[in-house]
Amino acid sequence: MNWKNQKGITMVAEVLTVIIFALLIGTITYSSMSSIEVRDLNDMYADILTIQEKAANYYLKYGEAPIDTDKPVQSLPGDMHRNPNDDDDAYYQVDFTKLLNVSLNEPVTDDSFYFINTKTLTVYHSKGVKIDGLINRALEVDGKAVYTDEEQVHYTLPSNYSNVSKINVESYR
Repeated sequence: MNWKNQKGITMVAEVLTVIIFALLIGTITYSSMSSIEVRDLNDMYADILTIQEKAANYYLKYGEAPIDTDKPVQSLPGDMHRNPNDDDDAYYQVDFTKLLNVSLNEPVTDDSFYFINTKTLTVYHSKGVKIDGLINRALEVDGKAVYTDEEQVHYTLPSNYSNVSKINVESYR
């Protein structure tokens, strides 16, 4: 048998085809994972905005935050970008039975819930949403901005807390 006259796909062509397909699949998978993470983050932000609006309305009507006093939050997630004006002993799970017409993107469970600070009405998510190197975050080190691609977990809305030292009822009227 004369191998030089045989026609077909060479081993090099097959290997190149497999490598190209692997790269395409990897790119598509990474892109879809990042889309899912961004969607989850936006859903959490929408839920927090809804809860904050409903909690402010409840506060205006009853003079207290809509909390479950039997469910204080003792241990907070690490590095959760807390409002520095929060009262450290005033974190409680949100009592959704006190809020009207709340529709959330993520169901509340025993380990995945929303909690609120009764001093500032800042709402947080217990698990947060993990973003794996998708968003460059500006950190200030010695007065200079440094950008990093490290994994981030978001627990609340990004905010400038400089003017939020207590509940601002007037802003909700």
